[in-house]
Amino acid sequence: AEERSVGTALVRIVLPLVMLFPTLHRIFRVREFYSLSGSPTPLWNNYNQVGFLPIPSAPVAAGLYALLILALVTCSVGWRTRISLVISAVLLSYFSMLDLVSTMAKYVIICAHVMLLLSMSSCGKVWSVDRWLAVRRGQTWSETGPAWPRRLIQILIGVIYLAAAATKLHTPTFFTGDQLRFWLLTNVNMDNPFGEYLSQYPGMILVMVYVTIFWEIVFLFT
Repeated sequence: AEERSVGTALVRIVLPLVMLFPTLHRIFRVREFYSLSGSPTPLWNNYNQVGFLPIPSAPVAAGLYALLILALVTCSVGWRTRISLVISAVLLSYFSMLDLVSTMAKYVIICAHVMLLLSMSSCGKVWSVDRWLAVRRGQTWSETGPAWPRRLIQILIGVIYLAAAATKLHTPTFFTGDQLRFWLLTNVNMDNPFGEYLSQYPGMILVMVYVTIFWEIVFLFT
């Protein structure tokens, strides 16, 4: 089916901006994390596949990282949208595999998959520099595109939620609130400025445990 590409355009605008936060945060650690001059921790070493992908030199790593930042910006504004999304998806995956310790995270993997699906959509037809340039040149420009990339993104998120719920159902400490309280008290994934305060309310934690499991199960079906 054809539809006006508003939903995918909104994802295209917001998702790269979200990814810019951790990407810019590591900009001064490119040499250490991703190059032969530092201490990269490539994913493939865990599977005895040494040399599966090349580890770049420091100048090459810096250049590729700058290209990633540029691609995320051009994705968001919608300039050369499709190629920008492909570059972002490929480089996000590559850099995360080079740094298993800190860069590879669930949100990076999900983001790379969503950007790959967005590159197959018509998300650049709405609210984009590409559209503005086409109209300025007098070209005919349709804002509609196929609905299946948006549906695949919805299914991707729903399946991930369902898998997360299936994992939690086999984890007794999740339902006691111990796991959630532990994460509130740590800063492993990110800073938790209110974590210690919220951990003092075990009743609220238990409520949120069951709200979480319910939402993850029903999301795919809703």
